[in-house]
Amino acid sequence: DATDQAVLAADAFGRSSATVPTPADLAVLWRSEWPHDDRRVFVGTFNASSCPPPSQEDLGEWIPNMLAESTRFDLVAIGMQELGPSSNREAWGRALLGYLNAEPRTRSLSFSSAAAAARASERHKSDEFHQVAHVFMWELGLWVFVRASAAADITRVVSGVEATGISLAKGVTGRQLGNKGAVGVGLRWREVPIAFVNCHLAARPDRVVEREGDFTQIVRRLSLDTASSPARTGLDFLHSHEHVFFFGDVNYRVELPFEQAVELHEQGRFDELVARDQLRAQQAMRRVFVDFQEGRIDFGPTYRWDRKQAVFSNKRAQCPSYTDRVLHRSAPGVEWCLRCTGYDSAPSMYGSDHRAVCASFGLKLRQYYAIHAPPRRHPVVPRPSFFASGDEALMPTPV
Repeated sequence: DATDQAVLAADAFGRSSATVPTPADLAVLWRSEWPHDDRRVFVGTFNASSCPPPSQEDLGEWIPNMLAESTRFDLVAIGMQELGPSSNREAWGRALLGYLNAEPRTRSLSFSSAAAAARASERHKSDEFHQVAHVFMWELGLWVFVRASAAADITRVVSGVEATGISLAKGVTGRQLGNKGAVGVGLRWREVPIAFVNCHLAARPDRVVEREGDFTQIVRRLSLDTASSPARTGLDFLHSHEHVFFFGDVNYRVELPFEQAVELHEQGRFDELVARDQLRAQQAMRRVFVDFQEGRIDFGPTYRWDRKQAVFSNKRAQCPSYTDRVLHRSAPGVEWCLRCTGYDSAPSMYGSDHRAVCASFGLKLRQYYAIHAPPRRHPVVPRPSFFASGDEALMPTPV
């Protein structure tokens, strides 16, 4: 029973059987003793401003070549805002999957021989991407794609939406419109609960408090519970998933005069722009995105650009800003399992007044465990309470 497992775990740490290991102890054991496999995750966000999908060549400015070993990802999550009409939404879905599964010759890749190109094509066909989830609310959309080789490891896929937009007799009906809000997908990858949330928060530079309210409402009310127990976890998605990717048009602005921000951008002084970023200031005060991490911003602001050229558009003297972001958060004890390996924008993918943003991650997934496997040198240890999900109270012995 659970008491016996705690005794075994305590003995593993050289303590008396009366001492139950802490979550930190278990994290040390997981990291040093239990096998993990390395996987790669790509997350992209783009406010399309109703523009149609570009050519595959232009998509390549945002989404990397999935055939190259250095950019070979196992899971791809794409969040978009202001998709426009439903026909545009469908066109983007086809374009994204088509790009991910494009034949090598369409990617302008160079191979040393025709035979090498043929081998690459065969490998590609045997490991295509499949869409495991998509969810939409008004002009918000989220797609999750995985390789065929990883598809069998993905289970309990759920999706949800939460509208935070214009109130519609909210005092009477409790309803808000979906012009702002979030769409999300929760899933288990080898029983590791992971959430992807694409958001579009309140606009305008001065609406910092409204953005905080949007974020709070999304966390409290967006349901992405992947537990199979009828009782569910009763936790919000930040605490019911080991890893959370939160991305989209967060609409936080840089607080500088327009001309000064443009000058800093032209000089490549991005750190000085980030230092005046509203989101970073709100995080420092622990108002929003508490305990979330973000890759180093070593690229220019993503809003507001001319749709057809690399020139900032001066709309009401709004400062060029980092409105489009990818953030991530891991539960205590497993932070080491998720690492941001790249963070960038796509400044030359035109069509919108925003520029797309992407982030790449290395993810360590625990190998499968056997519930009734005979004991080996690793003890069975109780699963920490912050990972408990109804039907998973114990972490079994590795096979």
